[in-house]
Amino acid sequence: MTNNQSTNNGNDRVAGITYGRATWIWLAVAAVLGGCVSEQTSGGDVQVTRSALGNAGGAQACVVGTSTLRLSSRVTVAGGVAANGFTVDSGSVVNGGANINNVGGAVVRISGATINGTVSIAGAAPSAANGELINGAVINGPVITGAGQQAVLPTMTVTPGTTSITENANDAPRTIAPGSYAAITVNGSSVTFTAGTYSLASLTINSGSVTFNTSGGAINVNVAGTIAVNGGTLTAATPAALTFYSNSSATNAINVAAGITTLPGTFTAPNGNVTIGSRIAVNGCVGGKNVDIEPDSRVNARSSETLTVPTDGTTVSSARTYPAGTTVSVLISGLVVWGGCDPVNCPNGGSCGFIRLGDAQFHSDNCFTPPDPTFHSPTFDFPIQLFMNGAALPVTPFSASHVYSFVVAGTGGHITFAYNDIPGTFVDNSGTFSVTIAGQ
Repeated sequence: MTNNQSTNNGNDRVAGITYGRATWIWLAVAAVLGGCVSEQTSGGDVQVTRSALGNAGGAQACVVGTSTLRLSSRVTVAGGVAANGFTVDSGSVVNGGANINNVGGAVVRISGATINGTVSIAGAAPSAANGELINGAVINGPVITGAGQQAVLPTMTVTPGTTSITENANDAPRTIAPGSYAAITVNGSSVTFTAGTYSLASLTINSGSVTFNTSGGAINVNVAGTIAVNGGTLTAATPAALTFYSNSSATNAINVAAGITTLPGTFTAPNGNVTIGSRIAVNGCVGGKNVDIEPDSRVNARSSETLTVPTDGTTVSSARTYPAGTTVSVLISGLVVWGGCDPVNCPNGGSCGFIRLGDAQFHSDNCFTPPDPTFHSPTFDFPIQLFMNGAALPVTPFSASHVYSFVVAGTGGHITFAYNDIPGTFVDNSGTFSVTIAGQ
């Protein structure tokens, strides 16, 4: 403690400011659903994942076909796959292993393809003799028979709204706020989706530019009907923070036309079929009842995980380790209470109800109204802010949305977070931060 710290009537005082117990919380939380967060299991290369494709207790992977999965020619998957029936054509490569639950006469055919990793299969090992491993197909890893598990994709109820939105080529650019809508159709111009959850009747993108602005947190697009990407460009700064869900049971529950080039986010349709056209790079994961990925496409699994960090000083660690030589994106959101005050000791006479608010980088005695909120540098004795790996966060300007993002280097270890406050004063803190970590 510094010489200017004292205790008075149960409150904590620093430099003449009294810190009392908080009685009110305003919390902003971002959540990521459906990303591919990997934790290596002891059994092989098909990875058990948090907030991933497949319910816990069953097969989990980044590309999942609960009934069938077909990878056409020259498809590359940077992660594990899981399927009941599994067909892979020539030149395709799966990096991460496979879980094949070939029951009920499900077809398994690996033709001229390569699987790098462990293959767990419910039946016998694939072989040329039974027509399952043909045309020079290779499995570079152990094959565990009698071990295949069924993948089960989680479902949800989607209740769309009644207002439809159509954006045409000559329309002014449009920003769509989170909420419930009927059909959203983009025929041109540009549309931006902001952070939050959308409940739609259908989503159709025919042309134009569609931006998913993940700078403010995760974006979850939940659709009762079909999702069709027939043209246009889709972009997201953090693909791991973007999910698309279709509750349709149709054969075109999710359909992405050939040549879209880049498709950010994770796409799931547990009740219907998913088709990813040729020459598409999916920066996320894909799951459906029947999944078909067409020639020369690639699924670039984007790992992510979301942590909830309390304000009581507890250290929270990432589930994953992040290899040295890679970069890691960190997105932090949240507005918390770090103390109370009174009209004598609060600037502006306690203008925000005698409560002191803070976010990951800054703290304020006056509800983040002018003058600017206080920022304590790492050299200050008691920086009141979120710490990462035992040190203050990288310095950024104040964000009125209380969302901060950083790109840091992987070190080969876990990433830890803890809220830092004056020793002995955590009792009057409340609220939590949401931290999303997206690796390669």
